[in-house]
This record gives sequence, C-alpha cells and structure tokens, in this order.
Amino acid sequence: MSFALKPAEGSARLLGPSQPRKSGSRSVAEDLADKVQAHIQAVQRHAADIRKEAKNLSTARSSSSSVVHWKQVYRVGRDTVAETRRQLHELDPGASSSSTDDKKLQRLTHQKLVEGLEFASTELEQSWQEFVAAEAAWATQLQHEQQQHESAGSSSSCAAPADLEAG
Repeated sequence: MSFALKPAEGSARLLGPSQPRKSGSRSVAEDLADKVQAHIQAVQRHAADIRKEAKNLSTARSSSSSVVHWKQVYRVGRDTVAETRRQLHELDPGASSSSTDDKKLQRLTHQKLVEGLEFASTELEQSWQEFVAAEAAWATQLQHEQQQHESAGSSSSCAAPADLEAG
C-alpha cells in the first residue's frame, strides 16, 4: 500500500488494488477515507506550524505572533482529531457486508488511517508541549531583560541629577 496525492483536491488517499468501477462512482467508505486522510494531513500541518513557531520563539528576541492564536490552532487540531476519530468509527469495516477481499482491503485501509491519526495526534501534542516550553522560556527571558533594563535605567536616572547639579 502507498499514498498518492490527488492533484485536483490536494488530498492524499491510500492506494490499493484497483477494482473495476462504473465511471464516476465512489463508495461512501472511499469518500470517508479521503476525508479522514485530509483531516490527518490538516492535523500534521497544525503540528508543523506550532513546532515552527516554537522554534521561532526560542531563537527570536520577540514573539512574532499571539499565544492566543497558537492556542486556537492547537484547539482546532484537537477538534479535528476528535472529529476524525468519529469518522473512523463510522468507517470501521466490522459492520460491512462486503466480499472477503473488500473486507480485507477495508480493514487494512482502516488500520493505516488509525495509525496515521494516532501519529498525527501524538505529533500535535508534542509540538504543543514544545511551544508551551518555548513560550515560557521566552517570557522568562523577556522578564529578565526588562529587570536588567529597569535596574540599568534606575542607576542612570540617579546619576543624571548629580550630573545636572555639577554642570
């Protein structure tokens, strides 16, 4: 089994043995499998975006975007995982009354999609933890720099009146 991109839709689908079909006809299970695969890819993109922002926070001097925005991205990713799990439950091949070969292919497809979703979900959670750690480190660094600036500012402000009196 392998994955292939469908250029027209921009989503991936699991390739298996091709079966003769009436032109233009697709089963509900195939449509649902394509939707699940698209959701898995969306979760992977969310995880990659969060991970990228976490790296930006750890290397940059300032936060390039709002923490609230990235919390929303994480929540959308989690909601997508939950919705995809629901769809996978509907796709469960156990309730199908197909031929033996079809059931085997459906089981393999289902198993591959479940594995892909679990990997994407784990990746999302790990990227979120990296972001939280990077954001906390950035906030601590910013606070430390502000304290240094205030202490340097207060010592120079104390010296300024003495200079004015002397001059």
